[in-house]
Amino acid sequence: MNSGIYKIMNLVNEQMYIGSAVNLTKRKDQHFYKLKKQKHPNKHLQRSFNKYGENNFIFEVIEYCRLINLIKREQYHIDTYKVKGKKLYNICPNAGNCLGRILTATHKNKISQSNKGKILSEEHRKHISESKKGCIGPNKGRKFSEVSKEKMSKAKKGDNHYNYGKHLSEAVKHKIAESNKGKTRSEETRKKMSESHKQEKHHNYGKHLSIETRNKISEAHKGITLSNEHRQKISLTLKNKRNYINE
Repeated sequence: MNSGIYKIMNLVNEQMYIGSAVNLTKRKDQHFYKLKKQKHPNKHLQRSFNKYGENNFIFEVIEYCRLINLIKREQYHIDTYKVKGKKLYNICPNAGNCLGRILTATHKNKISQSNKGKILSEEHRKHISESKKGCIGPNKGRKFSEVSKEKMSKAKKGDNHYNYGKHLSEAVKHKIAESNKGKTRSEETRKKMSESHKQEKHHNYGKHLSIETRNKISEAHKGITLSNEHRQKISLTLKNKRNYINE
């Protein structure tokens, strides 16, 4: 087992950073790589590292535990060390997320400005991809009530959707199309997608499109040439629909 809770401790003042990791060895390397490159996201830890030097910091495993218990055990150790009066470099009071951390409008603006126009290299993207492999999603295994699902659905509809009002350039559209090429979905996934678009679940169910909207849709489809394979799929889908209705 290589997952568990760790601490990065300053040997001079015994202040520490507590975290959890799916792969402790990899996480140690990530921390010290970023600290040496002056790119660590925790500014308190970075400043202290710069002041006291690499030789005065150690990485220690507090305990090994199963993936499902990582966040729970991390929170336990954060709370325990605080009760003991230990100083922590941790910015966020809650394990695994930034809940409880309040950003000022100036801070938010700085973050926004610093990320504008950034173009990540292929190597950087690969590093990000590798660092996230094996990580457990925050909602994995959670069961949402129908009320919660409805709220989540409403939060992304209409002008609440993050892409509402945005007009994607042809270059962006092309990138999206290219990234989706060659993807193979399982039969189970296809069935779920199909079910989610049937009858009242369809996003246009009950809507009455205006003449203007219909004309726009018509214009958007002009000049599009469908391949024989695509036509056969459409034909097969319509046949299946007719058979389903007749039954």
